Amino acid sequence: MNKITKVDNCNELASDIDPEPEPEPEPEPEPEPEPEPEPEPEPDEDKIAILKLIDENPHIKSIILNNDMIKNPEKIKGIIFHKGKPPGLHECSRCDEYKSSENYNYYTNRVDKNKYLMRSNAVCKNCTKISDLERKQTLTKAAKNNEIPPKPKQGDICPNCNKSWGTIENTRNWHRDHDAIKSKFRGWLCGNCNMAMHDHFLNKS
Repeated sequence: MNKITKVDNCNELASDIDPEPEPEPEPEPEPEPEPEPEPEPEPDEDKIAILKLIDENPHIKSIILNNDMIKNPEKIKGIIFHKGKPPGLHECSRCDEYKSSENYNYYTNRVDKNKYLMRSNAVCKNCTKISDLERKQTLTKAAKNNEIPPKPKQGDICPNCNKSWGTIENTRNWHRDHDAIKSKFRGWLCGNCNMAMHDHFLNKS
């Protein structure tokens, strides 16, 4: 028979029991790394040049800002700085008269060694107008009389220089050659020969 021991004090019994361990504190979460700053975009040289041009030439500010290219700077291939049309008088190769720059047509993307715009040709506007009218009348008459054969294809041989003109990958224009003095259609020529056939100084066509 088991003997029951009397416990006078409950605290004595509780002291013999190990206390429950306290829970360990949860580790604090590591701070998220700060995002790296985005690299600054490289300066656009074209835009800088345009802004500099505007600062140096305030009188052309409205012209530049209204240009479609400034609204689409990615289409800009380059900038050509020029002094405008050349001063003084210039000789027309057809009428032999000396006229101011306003009487000629100029390229907008070609300049000479002095940074002036280059003439698109040496013929004045008045002579160009007369020449264009004569050419139109001559070719219209030749077309009505069925004197103009079909245009040659790319790569065909020019009848004047006997050289191939143009390719499918690099197309080139064939030209309807005519005698500007006799007002008569002569045939199809490559671009090189068409330009070489005319000499305004010697009145040769």
